[in-house]
Amino acid sequence: AFSLRDVSRCCLKPDRGKTALCCALPQCHGHCKTGRQVVLWGLQEVWNGWPLGCIPKSPSCQMNATATATAEKILDRWASAIAARDLDAISALFAAEAVFVATAPAPLVGQRQIRAYYAAAPEGLTAKATLVLAVAQPDGLALVADVSFDLPDGKSLQGRLSLCCEKTGRIRLYHLAVNGPSA
Repeated sequence: AFSLRDVSRCCLKPDRGKTALCCALPQCHGHCKTGRQVVLWGLQEVWNGWPLGCIPKSPSCQMNATATATAEKILDRWASAIAARDLDAISALFAAEAVFVATAPAPLVGQRQIRAYYAAAPEGLTAKATLVLAVAQPDGLALVADVSFDLPDGKSLQGRLSLCCEKTGRIRLYHLAVNGPSA
């Protein structure tokens, strides 16, 4: 038997033609080969599927401390630029032809449209992001974060943010799935 404290490295491994989560610990391998395994991943428990909120640590999965640190810097710069209402800094976060899907009625393309989107946001808007997943890729980084947008009227909007970033750190794809407002 092992506990959450024992888990330090996990990765994705093929399992009978599908992708299953398996722990890299020797004592876990027997469980990974069954179709009904419980796999421990970081601080989350997984049952026959994907973890709900985790930051994997395995270099074999291209998810490591460097990817995590880079993702956190990108999210920090994004949140700081929103809080400061610094439209130049917001524009600079995005690639020239970035695709932006958020609460606008249609997807936006390019720094100019993204800048206009944030210019129309209410003054006093702030954003908080909690990194869920960071994956290094050959041409950059993909990340997923839980986000909360705090509005000046005291309400907030919750969502899940997915970003694909270039090696330079510029965002080339921004996708926000909104969970809904909270009081």
